[in-house]
Amino acid sequence: MKPQTLTTRQATLWLTLYYTGSAILVAPTTLTAVAKQDAWIAVLLALGVHFVVLLIFGPLGRLSGKASVGEFLAKLLGKPIGKIVLALLLLTGPLPVTVFNIRDLTDFTTNDILNRTPIEAIAFLGLLVVVIGLYLGIQTLGRAADVLFPLVMVLLLIMLVSLLPSITVHHILPVGEYGLKPIVAASILLLGYPYLEPSIPWMISFKMEKPAQFGKVLRNSALISGLFFLLTTTLTIMRAGPELAAQLSYPTYFMAKMINIGDFYQRVEALLSFLFFIVIFFRQSMLIYVSATGLADLFSLKNHRTLLIPLVLIVMPLAFNAWSNPSMLFKLDQTWPYFRMIFGVLLPLAVLIAAIWKQQRTQSAA
Repeated sequence: MKPQTLTTRQATLWLTLYYTGSAILVAPTTLTAVAKQDAWIAVLLALGVHFVVLLIFGPLGRLSGKASVGEFLAKLLGKPIGKIVLALLLLTGPLPVTVFNIRDLTDFTTNDILNRTPIEAIAFLGLLVVVIGLYLGIQTLGRAADVLFPLVMVLLLIMLVSLLPSITVHHILPVGEYGLKPIVAASILLLGYPYLEPSIPWMISFKMEKPAQFGKVLRNSALISGLFFLLTTTLTIMRAGPELAAQLSYPTYFMAKMINIGDFYQRVEALLSFLFFIVIFFRQSMLIYVSATGLADLFSLKNHRTLLIPLVLIVMPLAFNAWSNPSMLFKLDQTWPYFRMIFGVLLPLAVLIAAIWKQQRTQSAA
């Protein structure tokens, strides 16, 4: 049976949807709460720093090639140390982010759409679709991303264009009123979620038809998702103003609810809800796939599919208890970027340095 692989286009679109995720709903609030009307500048700064971080992962994808990250680390560092590094990557990357992602799904759905539905039912149904998709295979998910990405673009475009008649340009003025410090602080928050997570998609690079193009996939997906964040953040500020945008839990959804052209064109938020469920599906699919394949490598299992259902049964209760109130989430937002900087950037950088050193040593010995 031919191994399932992703084309460069499919990987790019899937990763774009992964980056977009639930951040498309909450990023405007997080950024405007800190940078006020300069939140759009923070998006550009975060994107610039992200491109610097990608200088690590493009070469890593090329060096690991068709080997999984677990196999690559075992060959590079030896089995004991390789498994320790792999365990650190899993415990500080896809596993906790999976928990946060499930909680984001349940919070948004119960607060704004299905108020009386138990969060357990929402999480179960959301994860059931993900598990079915993963059992069908990564190639199926790649094709689904290829098909659904244009729909996401159309839905987002409809919402953004619908906001144009009600925007007020002076809401983003004056530029730089509060100085550079809040802009940098806001950009750090966006980096932490989601732009310091390239170690997660690195773990599926071995499933690409051409792993050498992993760096290109990362750059293109960052550009597209960055444009999404820039447009939604800027238009949210111009529509609601920085003060109101900073107080809303889901400002993008709130803005969509406020669209009313001639008392006829309304209820655009239903389109945004559909968009959110699409992107959250692809984000969750990548997280659980990476977690399952990584754990299979860690425990030397032949088939990662046997871990899908146990993994879901573990992360679901953890998601329900991830935080009990918004203040805990606020504290997590403040510390998470620095946590990801250590394990999501510095640890892969150390791996890259070790891989380059070993490659040069092998070449000089030959």
